[in-house]
Amino acid sequence: MPLGELATVTEVIDGDTIHVEIAGQDFTVRYIGIDAPEHDPMEPWASEARGRNEALVGARQIVLEKDTSNTDQFGRLLRYVWMNDPYDDRGWVLINRELVRLGFADAKHYPPDLHYQDTLDAAEDEARAADLGIWADPTPVP
Repeated sequence: MPLGELATVTEVIDGDTIHVEIAGQDFTVRYIGIDAPEHDPMEPWASEARGRNEALVGARQIVLEKDTSNTDQFGRLLRYVWMNDPYDDRGWVLINRELVRLGFADAKHYPPDLHYQDTLDAAEDEARAADLGIWADPTPVP
């Protein structure tokens, strides 16, 4: 199991932000190292990114791993999000990476929080090469 805090997802805001409960307290979490389309009906792939994030972590127990920074300028926790998927041979899955690998977010460097940046950059290369999600046609197919 990755080192970090256990949390339960209470709401998925968009493709890179969630609300969680930790020991009875509510927190907003911003995924480190990725940027998903903003939740705006006019921005391509925003609804799909939110939907995939919901499918991956919605109402599930996760582990939050801190890098260097604790919060951003908006007071959101900055974390890597891990989930144990019993149906996935990999076991623990880094959700930040999954969203990038599947084309629902791009890898972004936010120093000093760069622990998994090589992994996220490689996932973006994979998604770009396969023309997945945001790297495909700019408008999603219904």
